Amino acid sequence: MSAVLGLYDEIRNDLESLRVEVVRASKIFYCIYGRNAWHSTWVQKYTNDCMHLTLDSAKKLAEARRVQGSVFTIKELPALVIEVGSHRIFVTQINSRCPLREYRHFDVDRFPGRTTRDCYLKVGEDLHTAVSSFVPWSKFWVVEQPPRNSIMLLYSSGEMRFEPLRTTPLVAWRSESDGPSYLLRWQRMASDVSGRSVLRIARHVGSRADSNRRSLSVTV
Repeated sequence: MSAVLGLYDEIRNDLESLRVEVVRASKIFYCIYGRNAWHSTWVQKYTNDCMHLTLDSAKKLAEARRVQGSVFTIKELPALVIEVGSHRIFVTQINSRCPLREYRHFDVDRFPGRTTRDCYLKVGEDLHTAVSSFVPWSKFWVVEQPPRNSIMLLYSSGEMRFEPLRTTPLVAWRSESDGPSYLLRWQRMASDVSGRSVLRIARHVGSRADSNRRSLSVTV
């Protein structure tokens, strides 16, 4: 079973009529190639197979793509996980020190006299509607997000486990080579990426779901 995450658009049409069951906070592993990747002196770009559910899977990608002089960085990234049946949709953001910091699960439009606000990211919502709240121009962003190399919508299917996101600091690894006959060595380092916004969103969605369940039980 593959630990490589694919793009949501690849399976979008297979997920019609599904509804959000659970929203959680997770961490995934982003494998970046380039000598400057650690210091982020250039815009990081999404490439095929660069997002992984496990650190081991990301390291295997680096081994497969290494050539003389290659330097890789693997970063833990915080991601929201939207679960529907055996499918999981992962929402994260690259080129951000605090992914999803400018996302609000209630829309940010404020019209005179308006008394209600929309919320698409919730348990029981149509999956595509929930995912649409993350498009760069949606009304759920405080400011419009870049159209490329920013918001990432990914997926995995099957029983492959993902790592839950905790409050402990995220970390990263940079590759070091002892020559082509040896596996890459990995130097662990502190990361400049924070998971606090992803945790905030997951907690808000979870608390609303718990509140709704309590209301239903009282009604019954």
